[in-house]
Parts: sequence; C-alpha cells; structure tokens
Amino acid sequence: MATTAYKYDSHGMYYTTGITQKIKGVEYPPVNSIAVAPALKDGYYYMINENKDGWIEKKVPETCEEMIGITIKHQDLSPYANLMRERMNSLTQGSSEYRVTAQGEGENEIRFVEKIPKPTFEEQKTQKAQELASKAASFEQNLNKDMYFVSSLGFKVNGDRRTRSNIEDLITYFDVQATGEPKSVAYRDYDNVERLVTKEQLQIMLAELVECGNSLYQQKWSMEAELEAITTQEELDNFEIVFVMKDYTAEPSTYAA
Repeated sequence: MATTAYKYDSHGMYYTTGITQKIKGVEYPPVNSIAVAPALKDGYYYMINENKDGWIEKKVPETCEEMIGITIKHQDLSPYANLMRERMNSLTQGSSEYRVTAQGEGENEIRFVEKIPKPTFEEQKTQKAQELASKAASFEQNLNKDMYFVSSLGFKVNGDRRTRSNIEDLITYFDVQATGEPKSVAYRDYDNVERLVTKEQLQIMLAELVECGNSLYQQKWSMEAELEAITTQEELDNFEIVFVMKDYTAEPSTYAA
C-alpha cells in the first residue's frame, strides 16, 4: 500500500510530493519527507518545522524590503534558492533604490538584495557634470532633432551639423549659377514645411545657425562654472541642465536684410 509523502529540499522548503511504500508492515518514505501536507495557500511557501512533523507557513516576499537578509548561494539550484532568486530579480528589476549584490567567488559566491547606497555629494556632482557633458556632446552630432532655433524669417530651423551643411550647399548652388536663375529654392524647415527661400535668406539662416551653436557652447560653459561653484546639497538638488534655443523673432535681428 502506498501513501503520499510531502518532500522538502535542502533548505527545508516543501516542493513536491512523493510516495511512501509500505511493505510487510514497514513504511519506506522518501528521503526528506513527512506524511503531513502543507496548507499550500497562494502567496506562501512552507518550511519544515524543527521537529520535522509539520510545516511553518511563510509569506512569499513581495517587496525588496522583505528580501533584505535573505541570501542564496549562486550555484544553489534547490527549489528554495530558485524561488528566492526569482524574487530577487523580479523585485529589483527597474528599481532605483535596491539591487542584487554578489559577494565571494565560485562555490562561495552568494547573492542578496541591498539598498543602493546614496552617492556622496562629490559623486553626485560628478554625475551632474557627466550628464551636462553628454547633453552638450549631443549637439555635435550630425543629426539632432532637439537642436533648432526660431529664425528671424519667422519659422523654426534645424540647428544641427547636417542642416548647416545643407544650407551651405544651397548657398553654393546659387553661387555657381551663371544666369542668376532661379531666384529661390525649396527648403523644408524644422516642422517639415516646404518654403521657397532666396540666397540672402539662406545666408541669414546660416548666420543664425552658427550663432545658435555658439550660444549653446556659452550655456554649457556657464553651467559648468555654476556646477563647479556649488557647495551645498540644496544647491545641487536645485541645479538643472537646461539648454535654451535661440528665438530671433523675440530679439532684434542683426542678420535681417
């Protein structure tokens, strides 16, 4: 006659059933099993008690905070370790406050969840400086849709290197025309609106584009100096990296014909 046995792994966690064989009145249960069934409620796991005659009900961790203090060996493939490994990875995924940390090497390597240490004041300043440098470097790219200005001609113009090259090519096109025709060419602005522009208007756009680029450099240098001068956490928390694009319709133009 066979009866059901309830098995636990090397950590004492229930993970599956087995069969207890009874032969000639002697029971032969599987190793690491008892005859008592755990409750198996959703959201809980079950650990064998100290006397190995019943189960201790434990809640499956649902937050990173509940994972604090739980460690597993990296090479441990037991059901308990697999459950906790899945919880560690799922709960910390995308978190800015907690992370899975590894310590040790080889068979001694362990994994656990810990709060991410807050960067020091100097580390935060360095991060801000790197963020500023990265943002400024993006303006050196051949194509950058975040880089534009409002021309004194009344419409937005891309301010990146590709646009500068295109405008220079169009100006050259006018210069090589022996007949002086045509008087204007088609140009698509930042909003993808096609406009007919003259050589003189292209020259205005080019001059404004160059000045807009220089303005971004000036803003970068100004923010670098401001960041360097910061000495308190409050100042650092209030420091913002904001580049302002030129609007030549809101200021007197030195380029209009």
